[in-house]
Amino acid sequence: MKLQIVLSASLVLVSALLLSGCLSQPTEPTNYYVLEFDDSASGAPPERGAADDAGAAAVIIQDAEVAPMFDRRQLLQRLDGPLVRYRNGDLWAVSPATAVANLVREGVERSPRFGSVSTGRRAAGSYEVVIRIDALTHYCCSRASEGEVAGELTLLDLQSGSTVTRHRFERREALGDEEPQSFVEAVSRILSEEVIAFLGKTPDELE
Repeated sequence: MKLQIVLSASLVLVSALLLSGCLSQPTEPTNYYVLEFDDSASGAPPERGAADDAGAAAVIIQDAEVAPMFDRRQLLQRLDGPLVRYRNGDLWAVSPATAVANLVREGVERSPRFGSVSTGRRAAGSYEVVIRIDALTHYCCSRASEGEVAGELTLLDLQSGSTVTRHRFERREALGDEEPQSFVEAVSRILSEEVIAFLGKTPDELE
């Protein structure tokens, strides 16, 4: 009887340790990534001065429209053939739709072509930048590591309903290593360059 009591007490202690996590394996930390406008991108838009705001157009930028496959917080890696995986330990700090819109907005705010940029349900403006993302892929790891970004930026005239400028891009570039951070940094740079190219197609004077 005494042996049975000792064994029972041992089982209770082990169960308590397991529940408290004392015997569990240490978990890997979760990494969160943000997209930032790359100041080093070639031909970066000039900073807008206070005098540039006079008479310049107001533009609206809402969250991007992201293809469902990529519209997740987990970073997507493409492996062999049709095989993909979502990295639970590597997440976008905000949704891809918001992350991309924040980067585009930062680039547009630097442009002298617009006097103000607004977002949200009550946003007001004469123009709207519509963002679509069709691909946001880290190709890994059967061959050389690559990053792919594809999508479209469109400037709409909200008064006439017409398209002022449309800029389509499809980029797939080699990365120095297989780390998710290298992929995110490449995405920031590529999107920054495409925003600059989009602004280069936008008329200098918008009313």
